[in-house]
Amino acid sequence: MQARDIFTGLFGQHDAGEYLGLNEGVALAVMAVTVIGVTYLKDMNLDKLFASMRSNVQALVLASCLAAIFVFSGTGQNAFLYFQF
Repeated sequence: MQARDIFTGLFGQHDAGEYLGLNEGVALAVMAVTVIGVTYLKDMNLDKLFASMRSNVQALVLASCLAAIFVFSGTGQNAFLYFQF
């Protein structure tokens, strides 16, 4: 069996909208932005990028990060930390 046959068996008979809900769409968008960002910024670090922005854009980036933390943090009371060594 080839990969094409497996892919067609899984997704070929259905509309893609049946599989991509809001969570999956957001996850795909985040992955796409990550891949594009890594490709674009492979020779630059985030410190240099942030320093090259105007101060109002810096404030917008920081506010967006804080808002994303509050919106996507979930409702659980237990914090979970993951350390990778």
